[in-house]
Amino acid sequence: MLQLEDSQALAGVASLLADPTRAEMLVVMMDGRAFPVSELASYVHVAVPTASHHLAKLVDGGLVQVVRQGRHRYHRIASEQVASLIEALAVATPRLAPTRSQPLRHCRTCYNHLAGEVGVGLRESLESGGFIELAEGLYSPKRASALDRLGLDVGGLVGKACLDWTERVPHIGGPLGSALFRGLMDSGWIERGDVPRQIRLTSIGVRQFWDAFGIGPRKLDAV
Repeated sequence: MLQLEDSQALAGVASLLADPTRAEMLVVMMDGRAFPVSELASYVHVAVPTASHHLAKLVDGGLVQVVRQGRHRYHRIASEQVASLIEALAVATPRLAPTRSQPLRHCRTCYNHLAGEVGVGLRESLESGGFIELAEGLYSPKRASALDRLGLDVGGLVGKACLDWTERVPHIGGPLGSALFRGLMDSGWIERGDVPRQIRLTSIGVRQFWDAFGIGPRKLDAV
């Protein structure tokens, strides 16, 4: 339970998110990958020193973490809890959904799982087909035949019901959602699009989504 003294920490997080440049950086990093400062600066249209200044604040506030590879530094969302916070704020801002581009609404990443119309369609198909079941906000696999063709070992994995920002109903998050996303990528059913967070279905993926999950043209029209 939150205590009165937690209010200062909450205010600190709110102030970090209140800056439009920092908020936009966080939305870009909802792609689930780590980005160099130069690439983030380009996406949000600021100079590299300005981007570095904002990123330092996000790192200090615990919203972003730094990943070092040799001499290079990359930045990514600090945790799935942070990503869930950002997605929840987007859900709570109704005017956002109609203004977003159709490719992002159609299919995108939500941190490291699949979201948008396709992500929701996947959850609906698995649930209605009896492949997963929801209990106390968590999805658990019941039978794996539709998932076996992805080469996934999902035994023991659970997924959380993650309220989708554009569709306003859940998609699958958590470890199960992450495993599904990796399996779909590794199988060549989906690929990353031209902008952060966008996901496209490959020609193979369109056929396989129908064969494996019964998700048809309404969810899978090309964008």
